[in-house]
Amino acid sequence: MEIIEQSTEDIKIHRDHLEDDWESHSELALNWHLKYAEFVYRRDNLKESLSIEEAKLAQHIRSKPEDFGLLKITEGSVFELLKTNDRLQEFRQDLITTEYEVNLLKGVTIAFDHRKKALEELVSLYIAGYFSPKLKAELKPDIDTQVASLNKLKLPRKL
Repeated sequence: MEIIEQSTEDIKIHRDHLEDDWESHSELALNWHLKYAEFVYRRDNLKESLSIEEAKLAQHIRSKPEDFGLLKITEGSVFELLKTNDRLQEFRQDLITTEYEVNLLKGVTIAFDHRKKALEELVSLYIAGYFSPKLKAELKPDIDTQVASLNKLKLPRKL
């Protein structure tokens, strides 16, 4: 599905290009939030249209039950006709699909909130020199020395 493929690509963080990710983050997040809002709007309109179509058909069933093969009008018979109507089933399927897309987009907007936090933390690590090969090379001898001195210590055994 397009939403999944595109969002998976947009959410990626490139550690060697944090400045580019920072620059594009706001625009990408906004675009995904706008898509989310658009699909929520579409879903809400589908719900309203379904409700109106159900009301129109129910009214038609009640006014001319013979058109639907009914001798007697009951709430149960009207309900069953509404439930099995092909046109209303198409509306319901569209609504289910749109609801799925709304849920996907909600997840993408949450993922962008997480992406922002991850970018903040990665920038902090970068500023602290965490990714610097020079820093790692300088610290390695110190760490090796400390480990060796700890290994030489004779710790008392527990009884």
